[in-house]
Amino acid sequence: MNWTKGIFLRNLTNNAQIFLILIGFLAITLGNLEQESFAQSYAPMIIDANLDSEFVLQVNQSAEIKSEDMKITFLNVTSDSRCPSDVTCIWQGQAGIKLDVRKGEVESTVSLSIGGDSSPEESIFNSYLIQLVDLSPYPISTKNIQPEEYTVTIKITKYEELQNEETSILPPLKQVKLGVEISCKSELVLITKYDGSPACVKPQTREKLIERGWALEDTNQNEPTTITQENNNQTIELNVGDTFLLKLGEEYMWNVEIDNDDVVSRVKNIAVIRGAQGVYEAKMPGSATLSAAGDLPCREEVPPCAAPSILFKIQINVS
Repeated sequence: MNWTKGIFLRNLTNNAQIFLILIGFLAITLGNLEQESFAQSYAPMIIDANLDSEFVLQVNQSAEIKSEDMKITFLNVTSDSRCPSDVTCIWQGQAGIKLDVRKGEVESTVSLSIGGDSSPEESIFNSYLIQLVDLSPYPISTKNIQPEEYTVTIKITKYEELQNEETSILPPLKQVKLGVEISCKSELVLITKYDGSPACVKPQTREKLIERGWALEDTNQNEPTTITQENNNQTIELNVGDTFLLKLGEEYMWNVEIDNDDVVSRVKNIAVIRGAQGVYEAKMPGSATLSAAGDLPCREEVPPCAAPSILFKIQINVS
């Protein structure tokens, strides 16, 4: 009888030890989760930021630029159709966000996009240039990104449009970012540098840059024809070497295709104004069809809107 009682007590002791070990493990796990939750819940809702410096925001987090009496809040991601990094896509896709921007008593909701050919990665608010530098995390096909997981990298720059005639024109790259036609001061000429970026230089400097191969020779010759939605279903006649600017607007997200890029192809490394889809060049005699499908940004939302796609097509004959 005593040995039975001893076995019973030993089993009871062992079970109690196992129970205590489990309780301890559970307490440690809950403590870690609570600590992580505490850290997340007490992440600062308002951070300090500076002009001309990048800063990162989580959803519903704000940044204050105290020197300018500005407050920027990351509201939400409106869409994210970026091609997953582990997938090959025919279109890189794009993502959109909304910011609440306040300066003093003036407040506005700013929509920005990243990716795509003509997305507005920058916007103007009260003489400030607001730039969407990055949206993270980048999609992968094996994981769904939760709304609260997104972070944005923002940069804000102040620009001054000076009043006197000699200095009222902004630098060419800034004009591109603002979506305006590029112009230079009266004593300067516009060139396209070897990397595709525009610049305003003196005429004698232009000649030196061309000689050294640092600028394209025909920048100021034969300005490209502009093709818009009004040219839909038309036939365009070009000569070899002619170029045209495709400008279908920024209201829609455009996917452009050419059925014969030996005849006509898009010129790479050329900066274009907002609402334009690129500069195209006639490469050799022949015919090609350029077609484009445009979708409203709401088609990328969840759930998507029912707005139909619009189609654009032109026939291009090159001689």
